[in-house]
Amino acid sequence: MTSTRAAALMTRAFVGASLVAVLTVPAGAESASSLGRAHEAASVPGEIVVRYRPGTGESSRYSVRAATGVTLVSRLSIERTELVDVGTEDLATAIARISARPEVLYAEPNFIYQGAATPDDASFQELWGMDNQGQEVLGLAGRPDADIDATEAWDRSTGDHSVLVAVVDSGVVADHPDLASNIWTNPGEEGLKADNGQDDDDNEYVDDWRGWDFVSGDNLPDDEHGHGTHVAGTIGARGNDGFGVAGVSWDVSLLPVRVLAADNTGTLADIAAGMDYASLMGARVANVSIQSTAFSKLMRDAIAEHPGTLYVIAAGNGGSDGAGDDNDVVPTYPCAYPQANILCVAATDQNDRLTGFSNYGTGTVDLAAPGQDVLSSQPTNATPFNEFFDEEDLARWSTGGKKNSWARVEDQFGGGRLEDSPQANYASNTNSWAMTEPLDLSGTRNCRLSYDLDLAVRQGDSLIVEATSDGDQFERINEWSFRTHGWIYGTRDDLGGFAGEPAFQLRFRLKSDDGGNSKGTKIDNLFIECLGSDYTSESFTYMSGTSMATPHAAGVAALAFAEVPSATLAMVKEAMLASVDVRPDLVGLIKTGGRLNAERTLALLTEPPGTAGPEVVCVPAPPLSQPSLKLGDEQASGAPAGDFGSTTLDETSVYDEVDAAFGPGGLHVVGSTGDDAIRYFDPTGTLHTIADVDLTHSGVALGVLGDDSPVIGYHDRLVAEEDGRARLCEANMVATGPVFDPRVADVVDKLNGSFRSFDLAVDPIDDLTHRVFAKGKRRSLFYASDIASEELPLAGVDEVKVAASNGAVVIAAHSGSDLHVFTGGPGAWQGSVVATGVKVWDLDIGSDGEPKAVWTNSSGKLRLFDGTTLTKLKWKAAEVSIAAAPNGTMHVAVGTAFPYCKGFGCWKVGYLEKESGTAATRQTLAGTPGYVTSLAIAASDGEVAIVYGDPSDAGHLVAQRASL
Repeated sequence: MTSTRAAALMTRAFVGASLVAVLTVPAGAESASSLGRAHEAASVPGEIVVRYRPGTGESSRYSVRAATGVTLVSRLSIERTELVDVGTEDLATAIARISARPEVLYAEPNFIYQGAATPDDASFQELWGMDNQGQEVLGLAGRPDADIDATEAWDRSTGDHSVLVAVVDSGVVADHPDLASNIWTNPGEEGLKADNGQDDDDNEYVDDWRGWDFVSGDNLPDDEHGHGTHVAGTIGARGNDGFGVAGVSWDVSLLPVRVLAADNTGTLADIAAGMDYASLMGARVANVSIQSTAFSKLMRDAIAEHPGTLYVIAAGNGGSDGAGDDNDVVPTYPCAYPQANILCVAATDQNDRLTGFSNYGTGTVDLAAPGQDVLSSQPTNATPFNEFFDEEDLARWSTGGKKNSWARVEDQFGGGRLEDSPQANYASNTNSWAMTEPLDLSGTRNCRLSYDLDLAVRQGDSLIVEATSDGDQFERINEWSFRTHGWIYGTRDDLGGFAGEPAFQLRFRLKSDDGGNSKGTKIDNLFIECLGSDYTSESFTYMSGTSMATPHAAGVAALAFAEVPSATLAMVKEAMLASVDVRPDLVGLIKTGGRLNAERTLALLTEPPGTAGPEVVCVPAPPLSQPSLKLGDEQASGAPAGDFGSTTLDETSVYDEVDAAFGPGGLHVVGSTGDDAIRYFDPTGTLHTIADVDLTHSGVALGVLGDDSPVIGYHDRLVAEEDGRARLCEANMVATGPVFDPRVADVVDKLNGSFRSFDLAVDPIDDLTHRVFAKGKRRSLFYASDIASEELPLAGVDEVKVAASNGAVVIAAHSGSDLHVFTGGPGAWQGSVVATGVKVWDLDIGSDGEPKAVWTNSSGKLRLFDGTTLTKLKWKAAEVSIAAAPNGTMHVAVGTAFPYCKGFGCWKVGYLEKESGTAATRQTLAGTPGYVTSLAIAASDGEVAIVYGDPSDAGHLVAQRASL
């Protein structure tokens, strides 16, 4: 790479904060001004990718370049495609002029993209995405079976070395002991031919015996960032070798294709060429964990022209706010391209929920896979030199040159930094430098320089970063010729061929002309980092992102091709889509509504139709046949009256949802567990398990009839197979005790709409059951009772609640960040927005028929609403629940870090009481050493009970009760 091009690429480090392109630029469809803005935001300055029409020969291309005044940078491997330099000309103007040539198919900016059988491997227990037993990872317990069923899949296949998977990413360290045996070698170049300087296999890549580096243009695709090595480990780390981790496919050929630089960004030209190369070398699967909002014809063509390769692509990690976006509305590429050989993957966490950062989209995102806190392989780094400038002198530095004033300056924190002209502007006609002592880089490879920089130079002046291995001849590493407008941190320069040199020296040189001057250079926190070969049990790390979800899917595709070598791409993709585990948090957000399942993918490919997966049909209403259940024999001791006393109801399961209510006979509790069971505790503390035939549920709700019988509602996802594809049914199960014979209502086919959230309430005055739910792709709000049903005027609903008392009923719905409350009753609903910026919330109804609500604002602070009055509290909360006692007192349970503390392990359950016209009182309850997964509160005339799930010790359900 030339120093000029290196400097141009460095410009992207602060041209556009997100380092991704932000506009689509179809030729001829955008104005010159919008094209210019796209260039300024996220493309390599001065560079354009040009694709010529079929039949345009080299002489005609030369004529186009000559006529338009552009310079050839490189010919891409993609047929009829070149990268050209337009110099200082306005990019939009140049694109319009070149696109007008009849020989040109299209031209676009060189956009910048950013990278998204049980083995005995030592860290396998950390791989919750492979086998989730509810174990804690980084202090967080998961939901059992929220994994891809890898251990079950490995009973069928652990892979085959003949399956080639390309890792189109930041490179792969091929000598990592967990990867080395699975790194591909090119049969056309291996052996003595690997370094003979010839293109032995005639693919136009010289000595590409182990992949290709499109960033540096050589045959050593080492990983200078760590992203690609992490991805490769999830796909194909060697399994059952007693070391490190296990990939999804233990035996596979991994093809390293480096398209992302040390800062984890890459250009359109490099990425498209890398995709093309992957297919050229025969990859059946290509993992592409990159994202951008820039539409590119070239990248689309690079995928479309290789229909035999399955491109497994990250859905993306949202925008600058860190929250996931709807790819159907704001497309992220290459996920959003419509090609049939794309599989786009979102990310789930340890509880089978869509992560907050993951993009989604029912039209563009195919399925989800584990992507939060994923452990995988990493390069090992050596740091032969670092300098914080904290010593009082520059003992390891020398300075000199014309008008030299380089010196160490003490900063306000007691440390120091290097400056060229302390507390003054640099002089005109300066040519001065600061240089390190000779440094020994022997035994290193792929070294890079990292430093913090604050630079202010005039036009025509510059800071030059250069190096020497003999103290005489200097090579330019980078050149900065503009203002940074403050500090930029951790900027990286590639040290190229200086790795391995025994007497390396680094030099910063300030050069100015005879014009004016400016404040000059400030440098701090300087490191030289190189790739090493000393791998240990520490050569692994956790990462999160859709980039971590994608390799799970790529690994499953590799297993599928290994298990059925004759399978077509379409067969494998269809099996992966049809075999997902449908999950509540994914329905209505991605195409399949499900998370990847490796074992079922292999089953669908190898077993006769109808033998794989659950044989469930969508059922009409009513009834659903289910065996009657007898009372269980588990007992829970009673709780003392008076101050809050604690009772452990269940020590065996993690509770995703819980609800509680007082009836004439005492406290009723119901919860849904991580192992897909509904568990009910009657007023005596007796446990009753309501089996739900292993179907996935979302939410659970409890009401109590006048005769003290419970009404339990739970929302099921029923999976069926139709025309070879997974289909989803929706069933609102309502079970009434004590026999618990479920009946089914509101069954909805996925194609006509699916439930998003569900709640019910029973008014004991008339035993009427009120239900509310969000349904369909628009997530519209619906109400239904035993005597009436209707749609309310609200869509985009994420969560719903209903409460009923003394013949009155209220509904609340969370849409976007707004909390809507509906009063008036069936046929006369009146809605209003009572709060915006709401995070967590709950609803109840007072004996006066007024809504009682609690929520947290955008800062996590509590707000109480009694139908007419809003009370603001400083207490912060992460979970909330409210109960209105018959006397009008509001009782609130709070899952909080109180008193304030950071991280997991310090969450407490709090209690707040608010009578009308009085100040709220609060207290923190004892006996909550972990963190809250679910929370509910119930109140009667004489007692209050708080019920919560705390999985800190294998999962348990606790009730805290006190007399009023």
